[in-house]
Amino acid sequence: MRVLMTQKEKTKEAVIKAAIDGLITATEAGKRLKISSRQVRKLKAKMRAGLSLKHGNCKSSPKKRKDGDRELILQHYKNPKYSNVNFAHFRELLEENFGIKISYKPLHAILTEAGYKSPKKQRKRKVHKSRPPKEHLGEMLQTDASPHQWFKFFGDNAFYSLHGFLDDATGIPTGAYFCKNECLDGYFEAFRQTLENYGVPTSIYSDGLSIFFAKEKEPDLIELLDGITERKTQFGAILDILGVELIRAGSAQAKGKIERLWQTFQSRLTVEFQIHGIDNIEKANKYLPKFLADYRKKFAKFPVSDKSDFLRLPKGINLDILLTKRVKRKLDAGLVFSLNTHKFVVHGLPPKVTIEVAMSSRIGFKVLYNERLYTPTPLDSAERVGDLLYYYLHKNEKLQYGSLDIQKPDVVQTAL
Repeated sequence: MRVLMTQKEKTKEAVIKAAIDGLITATEAGKRLKISSRQVRKLKAKMRAGLSLKHGNCKSSPKKRKDGDRELILQHYKNPKYSNVNFAHFRELLEENFGIKISYKPLHAILTEAGYKSPKKQRKRKVHKSRPPKEHLGEMLQTDASPHQWFKFFGDNAFYSLHGFLDDATGIPTGAYFCKNECLDGYFEAFRQTLENYGVPTSIYSDGLSIFFAKEKEPDLIELLDGITERKTQFGAILDILGVELIRAGSAQAKGKIERLWQTFQSRLTVEFQIHGIDNIEKANKYLPKFLADYRKKFAKFPVSDKSDFLRLPKGINLDILLTKRVKRKLDAGLVFSLNTHKFVVHGLPPKVTIEVAMSSRIGFKVLYNERLYTPTPLDSAERVGDLLYYYLHKNEKLQYGSLDIQKPDVVQTAL
């Protein structure tokens, strides 16, 4: 039940009083209030009679709201699954899961009257100068990873990283993938989704992580003799093949859109995981496509231009081969090569040729020669292949490891 006047009603009362006092004409009052002169005359008569200009229903409860619905809404909000849900998300869950349709304002009134506060609304935000969004879909994608305790509700307090790409013009997440920590393989999989579902973007905006930018930019003498004028990471080399410009962000605030996306995901995804019993990253990766599709329907914005800058993936490109970590090696006369002190033999190739060791979570540990994949055989322990895959694909790029002999953690539990 509302007793106080709203700001709109106060404005209306002030304008009508000015018309009564002769300070403005009825026509001018109508223009300010966006009503007709006839309605202005009726309001003037009402005010002269000493009647309030408040809406007639302001002292009554909404007819559509039932006490049973109110109690049911409060009962659902008390459920531990929804303990950290913001009010806007809870309104969507009420309709999706319980068939209760209610607009945001009455829901806000019900919950605040019961003493609840929307978690997201209480967060303090720093004000930064915003950059205008790009005009075209696919003109620029922002990329980043978000370490978070995604499964804390299930007693798993470890931090896992969600890798993602976000279209700058529309706010659409074009790909997302969970890994134990921020790593090359996570970006490979999120980028694969983008290429398969949207196409090749014009540019990618990222931080200075070593996955995207080489720490030593200047090539050495051997590289210069091979025609290499600029050192690139594996991801940077892939973008060169696709003709995608890689842009370095100067700060986290510069990638504000994807930073805000992570806040939304951390709020909503954790709740969705609780509701659907998703307690590990394997289940989470299977659920992500549905979540992203729902997110796009609810939050996607229209770009300034209808033109899309996404290009179709060129014919002949095999993503299983393209999205791999590559290391060049040379076979000896016995078809043997070494990688990080481990020796492998690969049959079916001529001796003393240069090969590329190609690695990914999809193809495993392979040898690439003339665009064909070969399976090498380890000459020492086959278990060491797992260490190599970890070192080149899955290690946390924000932590430093030395020799491969150092025991790597299965899960990185440090917030980055």
